Amino acid sequence: MGRKEKFTKEYLLAQSVNYVKEFEFHNFSAREITKFAGCSTQIIFKYYTSMDEFKMEVVSTIYQEFLNFCNKLNNNQKDLFANTFAYVIFAKKEPKLFKALFINEDFKINRYPTSLEEIEKSFEIEEAKAKEYQELFYYIHGMACLLCINKINIKDNDIYNTLKTKIKEIIK
Repeated sequence: MGRKEKFTKEYLLAQSVNYVKEFEFHNFSAREITKFAGCSTQIIFKYYTSMDEFKMEVVSTIYQEFLNFCNKLNNNQKDLFANTFAYVIFAKKEPKLFKALFINEDFKINRYPTSLEEIEKSFEIEEAKAKEYQELFYYIHGMACLLCINKINIKDNDIYNTLKTKIKEIIK
C-alpha cells in the first residue's frame, strides 16, 4: 500500500480559498499560499502548468462556494429574487470571496448574469423585464459592494424586504 499524499490538489484549493477568506485575493502568490498551507511552492506546479492556471481554478472553486451558498440560502430556488438576495447576502457574509469574484481587477470574470441575453436565459424572463432588472442590478451591485466593504450596515431582513419589493415590480 502506497503512502497517502498529504498535500493533494483538493487540499491546496481548500487552503487557497481559506487564504482568500482571510487575506483577500490581491495578496495571492505562490509563496504566500504555500506558506499558509504549510507546504512548498513545488506543490502548485505539481498540479498546474502556471500560476495563472492555478489562480483560475481557485476562482472557480470560490465561485462554486458562491453557488453552494446561494443554493443553501435559497433552498435551490433559481428565481430572480432568490438569486439577487443571495448575491447581496454573500457580499455581506463573505466579503473577501465576493471581492475575489466580482470586484477583482486580475480576472475579468463575469459569472453573474448581467447582459440582457444572460438575464433572460438565466431567469427565464422576457427582454423588457430583463432590461428593467439589468438597470436595477447596477444598484444591487452597488449595495453589495457597500456591504462588502462595511460602508453600510443593513439587516438581512431589510435587504430581503427591499429587494423583494423592487423585484416584485419587475416581475409583476
